[in-house]
Parts: sequence; structure tokens; C-alpha cells
Amino acid sequence: MGKGNSKSSFFKKVIISLMTLFLLSAVIGGWSLYKFAYKPNTNFTDKKNRYLYIKSTDTFQDILNQLSEKGIIKDLNTFKFIAEYKKYPDKIKPGKYQIKQGIGNNQLVNLLKAGFSEKIKLNFYNLNTPQEFAGRVAKHTEADSIKILEEIISADFEEKYGISQAAALSLVIANEYELEWSTSCQELFKLLKDQYKAFWNEERTKKAEKLGLTQTECSILASIVQKEQTQHPEERPNIASVYFNRLKSGMKLQADPTVIYAVGDFTINRVLNKHLEVNSPYNTYKNEGLPPGPICIPTKNALDAVLNLPQNNYLFFCARADLSGYHTFTKDYQSHLVCARKYQQALDKRGIK
Repeated sequence: MGKGNSKSSFFKKVIISLMTLFLLSAVIGGWSLYKFAYKPNTNFTDKKNRYLYIKSTDTFQDILNQLSEKGIIKDLNTFKFIAEYKKYPDKIKPGKYQIKQGIGNNQLVNLLKAGFSEKIKLNFYNLNTPQEFAGRVAKHTEADSIKILEEIISADFEEKYGISQAAALSLVIANEYELEWSTSCQELFKLLKDQYKAFWNEERTKKAEKLGLTQTECSILASIVQKEQTQHPEERPNIASVYFNRLKSGMKLQADPTVIYAVGDFTINRVLNKHLEVNSPYNTYKNEGLPPGPICIPTKNALDAVLNLPQNNYLFFCARADLSGYHTFTKDYQSHLVCARKYQQALDKRGIK
């Protein structure tokens, strides 16, 4: 009996020891897994968050390389372990991801796996050429500027959008656009087309028809109006009226901003006689009618200034000699010359060339 009890007691001790060892191992393993998954793993201590940019073509290794090269996380191996455990390499979603200080591997993998990327807000004000437009988009998204320009010069551009290649910028309504960083070229142009259709509603379309202008012609005229008046938008309807009156009377527009566009030097402050000699379809001192395309992306304000232009007999306007940015509007050339002379003298006095 004594020996039996001794053996039984021994086995109980062994079992208890094994269970204790198992529980201890489970606790240690669980704690290790907890540290792997939830312990902060960022490698920066300042309050500025970091960004991870995942392209549509990126592999899991590309992401690991970026995390390492940018010094975003401390322990790459633990992140890799959790990511593979949660099958993230099979569910990569492109985008711009904000990585906050103190984030753990599990939270980071969940963020990337769910595709909770940041939206990009872009506006297209003060852009003069398709190249500038493509560059703005490419600077802030994954979209390639060359592909954007290739879309504009593609043979079927006019068929797709109802706008000539020369007037391509009239497709862009100067809104604030919210995009995914991973927006493709095709997605970008679909968004532009949708915004264009939304702007040119029935009311605006009828106003353009009443003026005898196409939507593209309205955009071209609006771009000139915008460049003529950048300080005081309330003058734009009268400026639009001047150019509209010139168009209808067969006069050349003689718009200085079109000459600057033709020269291609947007730093010009004062249009000189030598600039007026440039041979270009955009030089409205040499060519009648509107130029073939807009000279910038017009704002909604400028477009509506054209669509709601007042009926008057103004054929001329000239910047005031006080250099306030306002203009004097006149109906006859002689009155215009008096204003122009005063303005030129004011420029000379201040040494503006």
C-alpha cells in the first residue's frame, strides 16, 4: 500500500509540474504574442505622423522595404509575423496611409488590410497648361503625369469627352476634388467628366446657347476674363461683356493675357510691342475670334461671369492709373486712349517693365 501511494503521489506531482509548465509556457507565449501584436512598434517619438504610400503594383516585400527605409517601425520581423499570420500579403490595398505614433503591429495590419487610406484634396486653380495640370495631379497622387498627357493627346479624346485636344483644360471645372492617392488616370478623367456634366446643368447650358456660344467657347472666354481680373472678381462680368461685344462686332479681342500665353512666359508683367509680334493662334492681336483653347483653368466665378454678362456697349477697358487693380470701361477708342496713356505713365513712373 505504501509503495502504491508513493507512485500515485509521484505521478500527481509529475502531472501538476507538467500542467504548471504548460500554463507557464502558454502565459509566456501569450505575452510574447501580445507584445508582437499590440505593443507599440513605431520608430519615431515626435508628434508628426508618418505616411506609407502603397502603389497599385506594390508587393508585400515593397511594403516591408518602405517601412524599413523610412524608419517607420522598430521591429520589422514582428510586423512581418503578424501580417503573414493575418494573411495581409494576399489582400494588399493601394493608398496613402497615415501611421500614427505608438501604433502596434495588429492595429497597423488592420489599417492596411481594411484599406483605410487617406483621401487627397486637390484644387486646380491658377494652372495654365495641360502640363501644369498633369504635374499637379502626379505630385499628389499615384497617377503618372505622362499618362495623363497621353490621354489628352489621344486620338479619341474628343470622341470621349466632346472637347477638342486644344481645349482639353475646359474639361476641368475648378472645384476641390477629393481623390484616392491611388487614383488611376482613367478614374481621374471619369471624375473630371462627371464634374463637368454636373456644372453644365440645363440652366447654364441654356444661358450659353442664348449667347450663341458653345460650352467650350464659354470656358475659353472665361479663362481670358479670369486672367484679366485676378484681384476684383466683381469686375469680371463687365470684362466678359467687352470681349463678347468685340466677338459679335468682328473686332479682334486684343487680349494681353492671350499674348502672354502665346509667348509662354507667365512672369511677364507688361505686354510690349515685341510680344504682340509672336506668331501663335493664341495671339488675339493677330488672329480674330477666340483662341483654340483656354489659357488657364477658369474658376466657376469666371465661367458664371461669362454666362451672366451684362448687356452694354463697352468695347474697351483699361487698368486705372492708381494701380488699384480696377478698370475703366469705355465705349469709344479715343476715351480708351486717354485712359491707356495715364496708365502707361503710371507704370513708367514706378519703373514697372
